Amino acid sequence: MIKKLFTLFLILVLSMSLSSCALTQDKDAQLNKQESKDYKLLTSIYDKSELFTPLYTKKNNIICVSDDNNIDDFKIDNPNGAIGLFDLSDKSCLKSYDIYNTLYPASLTKLLVSYIILTNCNLDDVVTVSEQAVDLDVESQSLNLIAGDRLTVNDVLNGLLVYSGNDASTILAEYYSGSKEAFTQVMNEELIKLGATSTHFTNPSGLHDYNHYSCAYDIYLLFNKCLQIDKFREMINQSFYECNVLHANGMEETYRWESTNFYFNGNADFPEGFTCLGGKTGTTDEAGSCLIIFFKDKNDKDYISILMNCPSKEVLYDEMTRLIKSTNNK
Repeated sequence: MIKKLFTLFLILVLSMSLSSCALTQDKDAQLNKQESKDYKLLTSIYDKSELFTPLYTKKNNIICVSDDNNIDDFKIDNPNGAIGLFDLSDKSCLKSYDIYNTLYPASLTKLLVSYIILTNCNLDDVVTVSEQAVDLDVESQSLNLIAGDRLTVNDVLNGLLVYSGNDASTILAEYYSGSKEAFTQVMNEELIKLGATSTHFTNPSGLHDYNHYSCAYDIYLLFNKCLQIDKFREMINQSFYECNVLHANGMEETYRWESTNFYFNGNADFPEGFTCLGGKTGTTDEAGSCLIIFFKDKNDKDYISILMNCPSKEVLYDEMTRLIKSTNNK
């Protein structure tokens, strides 16, 4: 009897040991598979061919731009802000100051919204404006649409990029994902794919939230990626946009949205010898005044310039003009 019990005990112990080994092997296999997947993701994100190379160094498998580059002759009025000047033709960073500093991006957030819509959607689709989309604070930037209005995705996207309407952000988020919350999750997943690893968004408009942040370099990444889309270049290179909106009562009305870019709406003069090809603005009390610009010089060379967290619109455009002119001294 004792021998039988002892034999059964040994069989039980052996069985448990074999099961444990099988589980461990299965877990290890899953871990190796995930590590392989993560490695492939990292190598795709940090593909050097899509980034500037002369000022880059390899650090922890992440390609980084050297900060505070060639900035001694150019001091912005707001030391808590950030500056970046990129030569797209020569693939070089001409100037950088606190380019990785965590800042609030305001409506520069909408660059990612436009990228997701432009790369995934039919711009001829017709959307209906919801009650949630027009539920905005009185001072919030709005296209002044009414719940029940119908217009195309193309129209809303132009309103987003030209006039920076916060209602446009919600309309597009609901069209794509059903809600702002679901779309925000998509946005953060897309940020990882684009390599914008110092950015986290909590909404599609850029309205202030403590956990909604970015940096000048990540915004450059988003903007540069958007510039690869011809339709995006067309949209940002407009002083205004007009479209017909169908109201719920069957009446049609023409809307005209003026550009928030001072270089396009006549409130600032672009430097002589350069051509402004478009940009994106962003402003909140916490983010200050922000602007990213795509421009050419007289030799047809392309550049991106960015300023974030300037104390006023006046300072923003004065400093941006000086930054653009500084390319003559490189």
